[in-house]
Amino acid sequence: MSGKSGVPLMALLVKLHRKLISYRIVPMALGAIGTILITLPASLVHEDRQFPYAYGAGYDRKTLTGYEVFSPRLKNQQKHIIVGSCEVSLPFVANDLNSPSKTARADGTAWFGNVLNFLSRNDFSTQAQIGFYDISAPGYGMAGHLPFIHQALNASNLRSLIYVNGISVGHYEGLKEQDILEIVSVLENWKSQYPRARPYIEVYLKGLYRSEEYKKAAAKFGTEWRKLVDPVSMTLKVSGKGNRVSAYALLFPSTSSADRHVALADLKRRLSNLFIGPAKFFLWVLDSTGNFRILKRNKELRQSLDWAGEFYGRADNEAPVTFINEQKYLKNQDQYKSELWFKILGEVTSSKGVQLVLYQQPMISIPPKEYQNNFKPNYVDTAKRWLEEYDPIIIDHTVNHNLTQQDFIFTCNSGDCLDQNRSSTGFYANIFGRVKQGRLLLDSLIENNVLASTIFTSQRSWANERFLPKTERCIRRKGLPGACVPWNVP
Repeated sequence: MSGKSGVPLMALLVKLHRKLISYRIVPMALGAIGTILITLPASLVHEDRQFPYAYGAGYDRKTLTGYEVFSPRLKNQQKHIIVGSCEVSLPFVANDLNSPSKTARADGTAWFGNVLNFLSRNDFSTQAQIGFYDISAPGYGMAGHLPFIHQALNASNLRSLIYVNGISVGHYEGLKEQDILEIVSVLENWKSQYPRARPYIEVYLKGLYRSEEYKKAAAKFGTEWRKLVDPVSMTLKVSGKGNRVSAYALLFPSTSSADRHVALADLKRRLSNLFIGPAKFFLWVLDSTGNFRILKRNKELRQSLDWAGEFYGRADNEAPVTFINEQKYLKNQDQYKSELWFKILGEVTSSKGVQLVLYQQPMISIPPKEYQNNFKPNYVDTAKRWLEEYDPIIIDHTVNHNLTQQDFIFTCNSGDCLDQNRSSTGFYANIFGRVKQGRLLLDSLIENNVLASTIFTSQRSWANERFLPKTERCIRRKGLPGACVPWNVP
Protein backbone atom coordinates (compact mmCIF):
# COMPACT_ATOMS: atom_id res chain seq x y z
CA MET A 1 0.00 0.00 0.00
CA SER A 2 1.22 3.47 -0.76
CA GLY A 3 0.10 7.08 -0.80
CA LYS A 4 -1.10 9.00 -3.84
CA SER A 5 2.47 9.86 -4.84
CA GLY A 6 3.50 6.22 -4.77
CA VAL A 7 5.56 6.68 -1.62
CA PRO A 8 5.27 3.62 0.64
CA LEU A 9 3.12 4.18 3.72
CA MET A 10 6.01 3.31 6.04
CA ALA A 11 8.11 6.06 4.48
CA LEU A 12 5.29 8.53 5.09
CA LEU A 13 5.09 7.52 8.75
CA VAL A 14 8.84 7.92 9.17
CA LYS A 15 8.68 11.33 7.54
CA LEU A 16 5.78 12.34 9.78
CA HIS A 17 7.68 11.14 12.84
CA ARG A 18 10.74 13.22 11.89
CA LYS A 19 8.47 16.22 11.36
CA LEU A 20 6.96 15.83 14.83
CA ILE A 21 10.40 15.52 16.37
CA SER A 22 11.56 18.66 14.56
CA TYR A 23 8.64 20.58 16.09
CA ARG A 24 9.34 19.02 19.52
CA ILE A 25 5.75 17.76 19.63
CA VAL A 26 6.67 14.30 20.91
CA PRO A 27 8.85 15.55 23.78
CA MET A 28 6.11 17.99 24.68
CA ALA A 29 3.49 15.23 24.67
CA LEU A 30 5.72 12.96 26.75
CA GLY A 31 6.34 15.84 29.13
CA ALA A 32 2.61 16.44 29.46
CA ILE A 33 1.98 12.77 30.19
CA GLY A 34 4.81 12.76 32.73
CA THR A 35 3.41 15.87 34.38
CA ILE A 36 0.01 14.21 34.74
CA LEU A 37 1.57 11.06 36.21
CA ILE A 38 3.58 13.13 38.69
CA THR A 39 0.91 15.63 39.70
CA LEU A 40 -2.08 13.28 39.79
CA PRO A 41 -0.95 11.61 43.04
CA ALA A 42 -0.44 15.07 44.56
CA SER A 43 -3.96 16.09 43.59
CA LEU A 44 -5.28 12.82 44.98
CA VAL A 45 -3.63 13.50 48.30
CA HIS A 46 -4.98 17.05 48.36
CA GLU A 47 -8.48 15.99 47.39
CA ASP A 48 -8.63 13.04 49.71
CA ARG A 49 -6.66 13.75 52.90
CA GLN A 50 -8.14 12.26 56.03
CA PHE A 51 -6.52 14.65 58.50
CA PRO A 52 -6.74 18.45 58.40
CA TYR A 53 -3.08 18.99 59.20
CA ALA A 54 0.10 17.03 59.89
CA TYR A 55 1.13 17.20 63.53
CA GLY A 56 4.34 19.17 63.90
CA ALA A 57 4.02 20.79 60.47
CA GLY A 58 1.76 23.64 61.49
CA TYR A 59 -1.80 24.38 60.46
CA ASP A 60 -3.21 26.15 57.45
CA ARG A 61 -6.96 26.58 57.02
CA LYS A 62 -6.37 27.41 53.36
CA THR A 63 -5.88 23.72 52.58
CA LEU A 64 -8.86 22.55 54.61
CA THR A 65 -11.16 22.52 51.58
CA GLY A 66 -9.03 19.64 50.27
CA TYR A 67 -9.84 17.54 53.32
CA GLU A 68 -11.53 14.18 52.73
CA VAL A 69 -14.80 15.20 54.39
CA PHE A 70 -15.49 17.55 51.45
CA SER A 71 -14.80 14.96 48.75
CA PRO A 72 -17.67 14.53 46.26
CA ARG A 73 -16.93 10.80 46.47
CA LEU A 74 -18.39 10.82 50.01
CA LYS A 75 -21.40 13.04 49.38
CA ASN A 76 -23.86 10.35 50.57
CA GLN A 77 -21.95 9.45 53.72
CA GLN A 78 -23.57 10.46 57.02
CA LYS A 79 -20.96 12.75 58.53
CA HIS A 80 -20.22 13.69 62.13
CA ILE A 81 -17.62 16.44 62.56
CA ILE A 82 -15.67 17.20 65.73
CA VAL A 83 -14.64 20.80 66.39
CA GLY A 84 -12.97 21.94 69.56
CA SER A 85 -10.03 22.94 71.65
CA CYS A 86 -6.62 21.36 72.10
CA GLU A 87 -7.91 18.61 74.42
CA VAL A 88 -9.32 16.85 71.38
CA SER A 89 -7.31 18.33 68.51
CA LEU A 90 -3.88 16.81 69.16
CA PRO A 91 -3.24 13.21 68.01
CA PHE A 92 -1.02 11.82 70.79
CA VAL A 93 -0.19 8.10 70.67
CA ALA A 94 1.82 7.65 73.88
CA ASN A 95 4.94 8.77 75.72
CA ASP A 96 7.99 7.01 74.30
CA LEU A 97 9.45 5.43 77.44
CA ASN A 98 12.45 4.16 75.48
CA SER A 99 13.70 7.70 74.83
CA PRO A 100 15.56 9.71 77.50
CA SER A 101 13.18 12.65 77.11
CA LYS A 102 10.04 10.44 77.26
CA THR A 103 8.55 12.69 74.58
CA ALA A 104 4.99 11.95 73.51
CA ARG A 105 4.74 10.56 69.99
CA ALA A 106 1.96 11.91 67.81
CA ASP A 107 0.66 10.92 64.40
CA GLY A 108 -2.54 10.71 62.39
CA THR A 109 -3.56 7.30 63.71
CA ALA A 110 -4.54 8.91 67.03
CA TRP A 111 -6.87 11.51 65.55
CA PHE A 112 -10.12 11.16 67.44
CA GLY A 113 -12.12 10.94 64.21
CA ASN A 114 -9.85 8.16 62.96
CA VAL A 115 -10.26 6.23 66.23
CA LEU A 116 -14.05 6.64 66.11
CA ASN A 117 -14.13 5.33 62.53
CA PHE A 118 -11.89 2.41 63.55
CA LEU A 119 -14.22 1.48 66.44
CA SER A 120 -17.48 2.01 64.57
CA ARG A 121 -16.34 -0.31 61.77
CA ASN A 122 -15.04 -3.07 64.02
CA ASP A 123 -16.82 -2.94 67.41
CA PHE A 124 -20.20 -1.83 66.08
CA SER A 125 -22.61 -2.88 63.39
CA THR A 126 -24.44 -0.26 61.32
CA GLN A 127 -26.65 -0.26 58.26
CA ALA A 128 -25.64 3.29 57.36
CA GLN A 129 -22.45 4.64 55.85
CA ILE A 130 -21.06 6.91 58.58
CA GLY A 131 -17.85 8.85 59.00
CA PHE A 132 -16.24 10.89 61.79
CA TYR A 133 -13.89 13.78 61.07
CA ASP A 134 -11.76 16.23 63.05
CA ILE A 135 -11.76 19.87 62.00
CA SER A 136 -9.82 21.45 64.83
CA ALA A 137 -6.44 22.86 65.70
CA PRO A 138 -4.74 23.74 68.98
CA GLY A 139 -4.18 27.28 70.16
CA TYR A 140 -7.65 28.74 69.60
CA GLY A 141 -10.39 29.93 71.92
CA MET A 142 -14.10 30.05 71.14
CA ALA A 143 -13.90 32.82 68.54
CA GLY A 144 -11.05 30.97 66.86
CA HIS A 145 -13.29 27.92 66.48
CA LEU A 146 -15.79 29.82 64.29
CA PRO A 147 -13.83 29.41 60.99
CA PHE A 148 -13.62 25.66 61.63
CA ILE A 149 -17.36 25.51 62.32
CA HIS A 150 -17.93 27.44 59.08
CA GLN A 151 -15.95 24.83 57.15
CA ALA A 152 -17.72 21.96 58.89
CA LEU A 153 -21.16 23.30 57.97
CA ASN A 154 -20.15 23.19 54.28
CA ALA A 155 -19.81 19.39 54.37
CA SER A 156 -22.48 17.43 52.53
CA ASN A 157 -24.92 15.27 54.50
CA LEU A 158 -23.65 16.57 57.85
CA ARG A 159 -25.67 14.91 60.61
CA SER A 160 -24.04 16.27 63.75
CA LEU A 161 -21.52 18.86 64.88
CA ILE A 162 -19.73 17.63 68.01
CA TYR A 163 -18.33 20.63 69.86
CA VAL A 164 -15.67 20.01 72.51
CA ASN A 165 -14.46 22.63 74.97
CA GLY A 166 -14.57 23.45 78.66
CA ILE A 167 -11.24 24.98 79.60
CA SER A 168 -10.42 27.04 76.45
CA VAL A 169 -13.20 29.56 76.92
CA GLY A 170 -11.42 32.72 75.73
CA HIS A 171 -12.52 34.61 72.65
CA TYR A 172 -10.28 36.71 70.39
CA GLU A 173 -7.72 37.97 72.89
CA GLY A 174 -4.16 37.16 71.83
CA LEU A 175 -5.00 35.80 68.38
CA LYS A 176 -2.89 36.69 65.34
CA GLU A 177 -4.03 39.49 63.03
CA GLN A 178 -4.83 37.11 60.19
CA ASP A 179 -6.96 34.92 62.48
CA ILE A 180 -8.91 37.98 63.64
CA LEU A 181 -9.79 39.04 60.11
CA GLU A 182 -10.79 35.51 59.12
CA ILE A 183 -13.12 35.34 62.13
CA VAL A 184 -14.66 38.66 61.07
CA SER A 185 -15.03 37.33 57.49
CA VAL A 186 -16.96 34.30 58.71
CA LEU A 187 -19.26 36.32 60.94
CA GLU A 188 -19.97 38.91 58.24
CA ASN A 189 -20.76 36.08 55.83
CA TRP A 190 -23.07 34.45 58.38
CA LYS A 191 -25.11 37.65 58.83
CA SER A 192 -26.65 37.11 55.39
CA GLN A 193 -26.42 33.32 55.31
CA TYR A 194 -28.18 32.81 58.67
CA PRO A 195 -30.66 35.71 59.19
CA ARG A 196 -31.91 34.42 62.55
CA ALA A 197 -28.37 34.62 63.94
CA ARG A 198 -27.89 38.18 62.68
CA PRO A 199 -28.88 40.03 65.91
CA TYR A 200 -26.39 38.01 67.97
CA ILE A 201 -23.66 38.32 65.33
CA GLU A 202 -24.00 42.09 65.10
CA VAL A 203 -23.54 42.53 68.84
CA TYR A 204 -20.60 40.12 68.90
CA LEU A 205 -18.99 41.89 65.94
CA LYS A 206 -19.52 45.27 67.55
CA GLY A 207 -17.25 44.26 70.42
CA LEU A 208 -14.77 42.70 68.02
CA TYR A 209 -14.56 45.82 65.85
CA ARG A 210 -13.73 47.86 68.95
CA SER A 211 -11.02 45.49 70.17
CA GLU A 212 -7.32 46.29 69.96
CA GLU A 213 -6.82 42.99 68.15
CA TYR A 214 -9.04 44.06 65.25
CA LYS A 215 -7.55 47.54 65.06
CA LYS A 216 -4.04 46.09 64.77
CA ALA A 217 -5.20 43.57 62.15
CA ALA A 218 -6.91 46.22 60.03
CA ALA A 219 -3.83 48.45 60.27
CA LYS A 220 -1.57 45.62 59.13
CA PHE A 221 -3.64 44.44 56.16
CA GLY A 222 -5.26 47.74 55.19
CA THR A 223 -8.83 48.98 55.00
CA GLU A 224 -9.50 46.89 51.86
CA TRP A 225 -8.43 43.61 53.48
CA ARG A 226 -11.78 42.01 52.54
CA LYS A 227 -10.59 41.86 48.91
CA LEU A 228 -7.97 39.35 50.05
CA VAL A 229 -10.56 36.90 51.43
CA ASP A 230 -11.00 33.60 49.57
CA PRO A 231 -14.79 33.20 49.05
CA VAL A 232 -14.62 29.41 49.54
CA SER A 233 -12.30 28.91 52.51
CA MET A 234 -12.99 32.38 54.02
CA THR A 235 -9.26 32.74 54.60
CA LEU A 236 -6.88 35.53 53.61
CA LYS A 237 -4.80 34.71 50.54
CA VAL A 238 -1.71 36.32 51.94
CA SER A 239 1.63 35.42 53.52
CA GLY A 240 2.68 36.10 57.08
CA LYS A 241 4.00 39.51 55.94
CA GLY A 242 0.62 40.49 54.57
CA ASN A 243 1.52 40.10 50.89
CA ARG A 244 -0.52 38.20 48.34
CA VAL A 245 1.25 34.96 47.44
CA SER A 246 0.83 32.88 44.28
CA ALA A 247 2.30 29.61 43.08
CA TYR A 248 4.86 31.60 41.09
CA ALA A 249 6.62 32.44 44.36
CA LEU A 250 8.07 28.93 44.32
CA LEU A 251 10.32 29.97 41.43
CA PHE A 252 12.25 32.43 43.60
CA PRO A 253 14.94 31.07 45.95
CA SER A 254 14.34 33.92 48.38
CA THR A 255 10.79 32.78 49.12
CA SER A 256 10.27 32.38 52.88
CA SER A 257 9.13 29.06 54.32
CA ALA A 258 5.79 30.62 55.31
CA ASP A 259 5.22 32.00 51.81
CA ARG A 260 6.34 28.71 50.29
CA HIS A 261 3.73 26.91 52.38
CA VAL A 262 1.00 29.26 51.10
CA ALA A 263 2.25 28.94 47.52
CA LEU A 264 2.32 25.16 47.68
CA ALA A 265 -1.23 25.12 49.02
CA ASP A 266 -2.31 27.32 46.11
CA LEU A 267 -0.51 25.08 43.61
CA LYS A 268 -2.10 21.97 45.08
CA ARG A 269 -5.53 23.54 44.82
CA ARG A 270 -4.97 24.38 41.15
CA LEU A 271 -3.70 20.90 40.35
CA SER A 272 -6.61 19.37 42.24
CA ASN A 273 -9.09 21.40 40.19
CA LEU A 274 -7.28 20.47 36.98
CA PHE A 275 -7.25 16.74 37.62
CA ILE A 276 -10.39 16.34 39.71
CA GLY A 277 -12.05 14.19 37.02
CA PRO A 278 -9.21 11.64 36.67
CA ALA A 279 -8.68 11.71 40.43
CA LYS A 280 -12.31 10.84 41.17
CA PHE A 281 -12.20 7.99 38.65
CA PHE A 282 -8.90 6.66 40.03
CA LEU A 283 -10.24 6.76 43.59
CA TRP A 284 -13.43 5.00 42.52
CA VAL A 285 -11.41 2.17 40.97
CA LEU A 286 -9.26 1.76 44.07
CA ASP A 287 -12.26 1.85 46.41
CA SER A 288 -14.14 -0.65 44.28
CA THR A 289 -11.29 -3.13 44.56
CA GLY A 290 -11.07 -3.37 48.33
CA ASN A 291 -11.41 -0.18 50.42
CA PHE A 292 -7.63 0.16 50.44
CA ARG A 293 -7.60 3.39 52.49
CA ILE A 294 -9.73 1.97 55.30
CA LEU A 295 -7.61 -1.18 55.50
CA LYS A 296 -4.41 0.85 55.51
CA ARG A 297 -5.63 3.15 58.29
CA ASN A 298 -6.84 0.24 60.40
CA LYS A 299 -3.48 -1.49 60.03
CA GLU A 300 -1.53 1.63 61.01
CA LEU A 301 -3.73 2.27 64.04
CA ARG A 302 -3.25 -1.30 65.25
CA GLN A 303 0.50 -0.85 64.82
CA SER A 304 0.33 2.27 67.03
CA LEU A 305 -1.63 0.33 69.65
CA ASP A 306 0.94 -2.49 69.56
CA TRP A 307 3.79 -0.01 70.02
CA ALA A 308 2.10 1.87 72.87
CA GLY A 309 1.02 -1.41 74.46
CA GLU A 310 4.65 -2.15 75.36
CA PHE A 311 4.51 0.68 77.92
CA TYR A 312 0.96 0.36 79.19
CA GLY A 313 0.70 -0.50 82.87
CA ARG A 314 4.30 0.41 83.71
CA ALA A 315 4.87 2.61 86.75
CA ASP A 316 6.80 5.13 84.65
CA ASN A 317 3.90 5.46 82.21
CA GLU A 318 2.02 7.81 84.54
CA ALA A 319 2.56 10.94 86.61
CA PRO A 320 0.72 13.06 89.20
CA VAL A 321 -1.71 15.62 87.83
CA THR A 322 -2.20 19.31 88.59
CA PHE A 323 -5.88 19.75 89.37
CA ILE A 324 -7.98 22.59 88.00
CA ASN A 325 -9.76 24.17 90.95
CA GLU A 326 -12.25 26.95 91.69
CA GLN A 327 -12.60 28.21 88.12
CA LYS A 328 -15.44 30.39 86.84
CA TYR A 329 -15.38 28.90 83.31
CA LEU A 330 -18.21 30.52 81.30
CA LYS A 331 -19.25 32.72 84.23
CA ASN A 332 -16.19 34.93 83.91
CA GLN A 333 -15.72 38.54 82.77
CA ASP A 334 -16.55 37.51 79.18
CA GLN A 335 -19.87 35.90 80.05
CA TYR A 336 -21.86 38.19 77.73
CA LYS A 337 -19.56 37.31 74.80
CA SER A 338 -19.86 33.61 75.56
CA GLU A 339 -23.67 33.72 75.64
CA LEU A 340 -23.72 35.49 72.27
CA TRP A 341 -21.26 32.92 70.90
CA PHE A 342 -23.41 29.95 71.96
CA LYS A 343 -26.55 31.64 70.57
CA ILE A 344 -24.76 32.06 67.23
CA LEU A 345 -23.68 28.40 67.32
CA GLY A 346 -27.24 27.27 68.05
CA GLU A 347 -28.74 29.38 65.28
CA VAL A 348 -26.33 28.33 62.51
CA THR A 349 -26.53 24.61 63.29
CA SER A 350 -30.33 24.61 63.61
CA SER A 351 -30.66 26.60 60.36
CA LYS A 352 -28.62 23.91 58.63
CA GLY A 353 -30.66 21.10 60.21
CA VAL A 354 -27.53 19.78 61.93
CA GLN A 355 -27.73 18.18 65.38
CA LEU A 356 -25.52 20.06 67.82
CA VAL A 357 -23.76 17.84 70.35
CA LEU A 358 -22.04 19.54 73.27
CA TYR A 359 -19.46 16.98 74.32
CA GLN A 360 -17.28 17.04 77.42
CA GLN A 361 -14.51 14.52 77.10
CA PRO A 362 -13.07 12.47 80.00
CA MET A 363 -10.49 14.24 82.17
CA ILE A 364 -8.59 13.60 85.37
CA SER A 365 -7.47 17.22 85.73
CA ILE A 366 -10.96 18.16 86.97
CA PRO A 367 -11.66 16.15 90.15
CA PRO A 368 -15.25 15.24 91.11
CA LYS A 369 -15.48 17.98 93.76
CA GLU A 370 -14.42 20.72 91.32
CA TYR A 371 -16.80 19.27 88.74
CA GLN A 372 -19.76 19.34 91.11
CA ASN A 373 -19.03 22.77 92.63
CA ASN A 374 -17.83 24.73 89.60
CA PHE A 375 -17.44 22.99 86.24
CA LYS A 376 -20.94 21.54 85.96
CA PRO A 377 -22.86 24.68 87.04
CA ASN A 378 -20.47 27.21 85.44
CA TYR A 379 -19.88 25.46 82.11
CA VAL A 380 -22.10 22.46 81.35
CA ASP A 381 -25.36 23.75 82.84
CA THR A 382 -24.72 27.32 81.70
CA ALA A 383 -24.06 26.32 78.08
CA LYS A 384 -27.07 24.00 78.19
CA ARG A 385 -29.30 26.86 79.37
CA TRP A 386 -28.06 29.20 76.63
CA LEU A 387 -28.65 26.51 73.98
CA GLU A 388 -31.93 25.20 75.34
CA GLU A 389 -34.14 26.50 72.51
CA TYR A 390 -31.97 24.70 69.94
CA ASP A 391 -32.40 21.20 71.46
CA PRO A 392 -28.73 20.33 71.86
CA ILE A 393 -27.57 16.91 73.01
CA ILE A 394 -25.34 17.14 76.08
CA ILE A 395 -22.83 14.32 76.49
CA ASP A 396 -20.82 14.86 79.66
CA HIS A 397 -18.04 12.38 80.44
CA THR A 398 -15.85 14.84 82.36
CA VAL A 399 -15.57 12.69 85.50
CA ASN A 400 -17.95 9.82 84.71
CA HIS A 401 -15.62 7.59 82.72
CA ASN A 402 -13.37 4.53 82.96
CA LEU A 403 -10.05 6.17 82.06
CA THR A 404 -7.13 5.85 84.45
CA GLN A 405 -3.87 7.74 84.90
CA GLN A 406 -2.33 5.35 82.35
CA ASP A 407 -4.57 6.78 79.63
CA PHE A 408 -3.14 10.30 79.54
CA ILE A 409 0.01 11.94 78.23
CA PHE A 410 2.52 13.32 80.72
CA THR A 411 5.06 16.11 80.23
CA CYS A 412 8.52 16.65 81.69
CA ASN A 413 9.80 19.88 83.20
CA SER A 414 13.43 19.05 82.39
CA GLY A 415 15.39 16.90 79.98
CA ASP A 416 16.12 14.05 82.39
CA CYS A 417 12.38 13.50 83.00
CA LEU A 418 12.81 12.02 86.48
CA ASP A 419 9.71 11.16 88.49
CA GLN A 420 9.76 14.45 90.39
CA ASN A 421 9.85 16.39 87.12
CA ARG A 422 6.84 14.71 85.52
CA SER A 423 3.31 15.99 85.37
CA SER A 424 0.25 14.40 83.79
CA THR A 425 -1.69 16.68 81.50
CA GLY A 426 -4.91 15.16 82.77
CA PHE A 427 -6.77 16.03 79.54
CA TYR A 428 -4.54 14.94 76.63
CA ALA A 429 -5.58 11.32 76.19
CA ASN A 430 -3.13 8.86 74.66
CA ILE A 431 -4.29 6.33 72.11
CA PHE A 432 -5.68 3.97 74.76
CA GLY A 433 -7.58 6.85 76.31
CA ARG A 434 -8.88 7.71 72.84
CA VAL A 435 -10.17 4.16 72.38
CA LYS A 436 -11.92 4.21 75.77
CA GLN A 437 -13.46 7.65 75.28
CA GLY A 438 -14.40 6.70 71.72
CA ARG A 439 -16.45 3.73 72.89
CA LEU A 440 -18.13 5.87 75.55
CA LEU A 441 -19.00 8.54 72.99
CA LEU A 442 -20.34 6.05 70.43
CA ASP A 443 -22.54 4.47 73.12
CA SER A 444 -23.92 7.92 74.03
CA LEU A 445 -24.53 8.88 70.39
CA ILE A 446 -26.47 5.64 69.89
CA GLU A 447 -28.43 6.23 73.10
CA ASN A 448 -29.38 9.73 71.90
CA ASN A 449 -30.40 8.47 68.42
CA VAL A 450 -27.64 10.41 66.67
CA LEU A 451 -26.34 7.19 65.11
CA ALA A 452 -29.29 5.44 63.52
CA SER A 453 -29.35 1.65 63.06
CA THR A 454 -26.05 1.20 64.94
CA ILE A 455 -25.49 -1.39 67.67
CA PHE A 456 -22.48 -2.55 69.68
CA THR A 457 -21.30 -6.07 68.82
CA SER A 458 -18.01 -6.83 70.61
CA GLN A 459 -14.56 -5.39 71.29
CA ARG A 460 -12.79 -6.83 68.28
CA SER A 461 -11.00 -3.80 66.85
CA TRP A 462 -7.62 -4.79 68.26
CA ALA A 463 -6.86 -8.45 68.96
CA ASN A 464 -4.02 -7.71 71.41
CA GLU A 465 -6.28 -5.66 73.67
CA ARG A 466 -6.95 -8.73 75.80
CA PHE A 467 -3.28 -8.86 76.78
CA LEU A 468 -3.20 -5.35 78.27
CA PRO A 469 -2.69 -5.29 82.05
CA LYS A 470 -5.63 -4.18 84.17
CA THR A 471 -4.89 -0.77 85.67
CA GLU A 472 -6.67 0.47 88.76
CA ARG A 473 -7.53 4.14 88.92
CA CYS A 474 -5.04 5.78 91.31
CA ILE A 475 -4.85 9.48 90.53
CA ARG A 476 -2.17 11.33 92.47
CA ARG A 477 -2.17 15.09 92.86
CA LYS A 478 0.95 17.04 91.90
CA GLY A 479 2.82 18.22 95.00
CA LEU A 480 0.98 15.85 97.33
CA PRO A 481 2.65 12.45 97.00
CA GLY A 482 1.09 9.44 98.59
CA ALA A 483 -2.41 8.02 98.52
CA CYS A 484 -4.79 8.03 95.60
CA VAL A 485 -7.26 10.88 95.33
CA PRO A 486 -10.87 9.72 95.95
CA TRP A 487 -12.82 9.65 92.70
CA ASN A 488 -16.43 9.54 93.80
CA VAL A 489 -18.52 10.36 90.76
CA PRO A 490 -21.64 12.39 91.70
